[in-house]
Amino acid sequence: NWCRRQYYDIKPLLIDKKQDLTHITSAAYSPDGKHLYVTTNYANKKDRPKGTYKLTNFYIEVGEYVDGVGWTNFKILPFCKTKYSYAHPNVSPDGKTLYFIANIRSGKDNTKEPSDIFRVVINDDSTYGEPGNLGANVNSYSREMFPYMAHDNTLYFASNNPNGVGGFDIYKSVMNGDGTFEKAEILSKPINSKESDIRFVIDENGSGYVASKRKGGKGDDDIYYFNKK
Repeated sequence: NWCRRQYYDIKPLLIDKKQDLTHITSAAYSPDGKHLYVTTNYANKKDRPKGTYKLTNFYIEVGEYVDGVGWTNFKILPFCKTKYSYAHPNVSPDGKTLYFIANIRSGKDNTKEPSDIFRVVINDDSTYGEPGNLGANVNSYSREMFPYMAHDNTLYFASNNPNGVGGFDIYKSVMNGDGTFEKAEILSKPINSKESDIRFVIDENGSGYVASKRKGGKGDDDIYYFNKK
């Protein structure tokens, strides 16, 4: 069921102006609301890392909220290497795993094509493990984007796999008890359309949102709300 929702008094997040964040493309809260993960790049960064790399490479930073200041104390996640690109963070409902996309090109977790979905453990002391590729049941030789782990251990994401409906489509893959993933399945209509559908979130009651370029919208990408019949 598609239905219309009205939102009022929409304001940008309060981010400390002293932070070196001039370009944010996607963001995610930790479930406890204490941390904010953001995607940014090196192009507009004042204090750039040393070495040779693409200024347009994305990376992920995490910050905390301070009353009267806003989101501040941002730090680059320790596993982000300048030669690769990282984006689209999403924290699992239990707060123990961070999902994201990357184009890592080394070792057994080598990315197949432009971007794959990875995960990394968030330790109790706020340190991180080593990123791992989710494997061939999730990732393909196309571009995977916007991972979202739901409360029932179902991972939703977008892919422009040529076997889809059109452009980017929304897929889902169930995570087993041992952490492995079932073969990804494409979602049916009306979630997917002949145009690109790129971002999907859903709550425990079966209601959620999807971003889509489908005809009949207000502009380029539009956000649609749905609920369970």
